[in-house]
Amino acid sequence: MLRKVARRAARSARWPSLGQRMLYALLAWIPLAVLIGYGGAAAAGCDVGGAACPTWFVPAQSVASALALGLLVALPRVAFLGAAGGVGAAAAGIGTVVLLEALGRRPPPTPALLGAAGLLLAAVYLGVIAFLLLNQRLLPWYVPRPLVRARVPHR
Repeated sequence: MLRKVARRAARSARWPSLGQRMLYALLAWIPLAVLIGYGGAAAAGCDVGGAACPTWFVPAQSVASALALGLLVALPRVAFLGAAGGVGAAAAGIGTVVLLEALGRRPPPTPALLGAAGLLLAAVYLGVIAFLLLNQRLLPWYVPRPLVRARVPHR
């Protein structure tokens, strides 16, 4: 048991490699970039072409997107959780598209359908992250604590 704990501790100390760090950051950044790009434009009231946006808006989006990516590279545990949530949301999105196709729903989607799909993707994203946080044994940096026997005083 102690050998297993020591191996797990050594592996978590050197986790992640540079390649893993970049992959997790990129996978976690994609949903954030979409949220910054489309969500920011929708919140600011910009039209699709961006003609109604203030002049400072696009540079602010670029800076926010770059800062988000930089933070994810610097915080690999956050990036891992975000990447897992993003992969789960992508799977749910693909499943939603397949289901809509099977039901015969053709584009253009209604605003209500887009809103429901967005809520579903957000719920899956946050649900995957919550699942991992509640089941920390699944996380690559988890190190089990060795069992410590209680000392019984001698009488």
